Amino acid sequence: IKVDQPVSLTLQAFVGLMRQISRIIEKVARLSGEVIQEEAEYYRAIGRWEYARRAYLTWHTVSLLDFEHLQSLLGVMQQVKDWRGCLNILEESIGRYDDQTNAKLAYAASVLCRDVILDTNKAIQLIESALMLEPNNIHYQTMKDTLVNAQHDKASGEKEALSSSDDLNEHHSVDDSKEKTVTLRPIIEDSDAFFDDL
Repeated sequence: IKVDQPVSLTLQAFVGLMRQISRIIEKVARLSGEVIQEEAEYYRAIGRWEYARRAYLTWHTVSLLDFEHLQSLLGVMQQVKDWRGCLNILEESIGRYDDQTNAKLAYAASVLCRDVILDTNKAIQLIESALMLEPNNIHYQTMKDTLVNAQHDKASGEKEALSSSDDLNEHHSVDDSKEKTVTLRPIIEDSDAFFDDL
């Protein structure tokens, strides 16, 4: 709105003008959300994943996605293998829905950290969030116990490896040029179907 000359408004006129402006902004935002939704769904339907990703992320920023559309967004992010983006969306979405849905989102984020991103500490934090929302879920508790045990076993193994390497260094020279690299493999076999059962 452009005002060419200074206008003196009464309080009642000013309040009326602000209401009109807020209605205009609300209508534009609703219309923009609908246009972005159509664009996101269109690009998803034709398999243009990068365009769909961009449109879904914009839509996610403009308005709260219902759970079905959130799953579609995660599916698109999965198609472009943007696992960190998936994790960010899952974490942002926790707290926006009912407790059961929020627990599922925290669980999915935990599994993603465990199997794809390979961050056990983050996976434990997220499964603890799921347990706070659904404390009686045995599946979540089992996963937490498994993660904590795996983390403990890893820490014990690293300590043993350090102490045995110290013993080796005392008796043998080590050729640093022949270091072994260990590749961790995710537990998920088919990462293309990761969010299908959310």
